Amino acid sequence: SIPMLTERPTEEMIAEWQEIHRTHRPHMQPNRKSGTELIAWLCAHYPVTELHEQELLEMVTLSVMENAHYAEKLPEGTPPKPRAFRIENTGTGAELYEIQEDIWAECAYILVTLEEVTGEFFVEGSCRLWDEMFAFRGLDAADLENYYLVAEYIKCTKSCGKRGIPMKIKRAGTEDIAGINRLLYQVLMVHHEGRPDLFKPHCKKYTDEELTVLLKDDSRPVFGAWDENGELLGYAFCIFQQHENDNVLTDIRTLYIDDLCVEENARGHHVGTALYRHVLDFARQSGCYNVTLNVWTCNEGAMKFYESLGMKPQKIGMEQIL
Repeated sequence: SIPMLTERPTEEMIAEWQEIHRTHRPHMQPNRKSGTELIAWLCAHYPVTELHEQELLEMVTLSVMENAHYAEKLPEGTPPKPRAFRIENTGTGAELYEIQEDIWAECAYILVTLEEVTGEFFVEGSCRLWDEMFAFRGLDAADLENYYLVAEYIKCTKSCGKRGIPMKIKRAGTEDIAGINRLLYQVLMVHHEGRPDLFKPHCKKYTDEELTVLLKDDSRPVFGAWDENGELLGYAFCIFQQHENDNVLTDIRTLYIDDLCVEENARGHHVGTALYRHVLDFARQSGCYNVTLNVWTCNEGAMKFYESLGMKPQKIGMEQIL
């Protein structure tokens, strides 16, 4: 979508956009995502409910077909595929409502409408979300020749940080050990600072030899999130659990998250949320009944994070120090 100008641009504004275009255009390549990819990003980062009101979907179709810039991105003979989503005021969605700009004070909820083929989208209720979606979707070859679009894209990617940068989540392998080790040290320091009586400083949970074996074990899958530069932003160590023929427990299949860590500099940018939701999807596809994990009470931030994702306490471990 083309950013909406709320005022007539001055000569100074145009000159600034043109300068940004001259500076950045030589280093940019087309990276525009489809509407399908944009929907996947939205659903991975925020709690959404899809809306099916016909009048709303018809408005999306009309907006695309009556705008030459939008319509020309539709392949010839392909009808628009309108979609609409409401951002729920829970978890990561609540963050958008907390920082909602004054111009959206009358909006009952944040609404995202988009056309699935081209990725043209509209957001009502959150300038921040618009910036994030525009940064993630990127620009195609034609967009890159428009100095205003390039300037807006640069502004959005800078203001959003890694929130607007695409990340790839996949199964980790032995080639990723160096990046995993970096995060293993970080997560152990969090535990050490919370419970120095239990956790040693400056160490990691696994040796390289143990990681080599573990990363090849299909019963203990490890998932990682990487940015476009190949930097590991976070990981999730998982273990399949099942109590077959137990005297007491049923034989449900569980995916246990043994460790979930996000790179210090990437925290607050939805990396953990995207990883967790990837794990949920994997667990569903693997026939699991539930997903579980343990969290230390000294790690209050982690506890709040997991609760915001919909997790609920299953059991509580207790201690008395003597």
